[in-house]
Amino acid sequence: MNNFSRRGLFSFFSGLGGAVLIGRNVSAADAVSIVATAPVKAAVQTTAVQTVGGARYAAMCKALEREVSQDAFEAWFVGMQFERYVGTTLTVSVAVKFLKRWVEAHYSDELLRSARVAYHSIDRIDILVRPPPASIRTVSAE
Repeated sequence: MNNFSRRGLFSFFSGLGGAVLIGRNVSAADAVSIVATAPVKAAVQTTAVQTVGGARYAAMCKALEREVSQDAFEAWFVGMQFERYVGTTLTVSVAVKFLKRWVEAHYSDELLRSARVAYHSIDRIDILVRPPPASIRTVSAE
């Protein structure tokens, strides 16, 4: 069993907020090299959450982690990125449409309450889906 199914890898990487692989099967060697970098990507994303939006965004993320639990925060919010704060609207982005819909359906109240810790006059949060980075690796079917 030297190949991983596309569905299995997609599920794994979607959970990490990582790259999506396209193709029927991925060799074990390719999967191992990709999996080996997953903790590094997660660490980089966590750092980005704390620094890109500045101290206010970091405070919001800490409040959100307390509000939803560390496990839920790591599963659904660690890949979220600050985009802008204009007027009373905070805009953040996520990697995939599923994540956007899930957060909107299950965590919108918690997200807004947490945002009000740092952005006191906020009354709305917009969630965008980021375009995929140019460096996404595509694996063709063998």
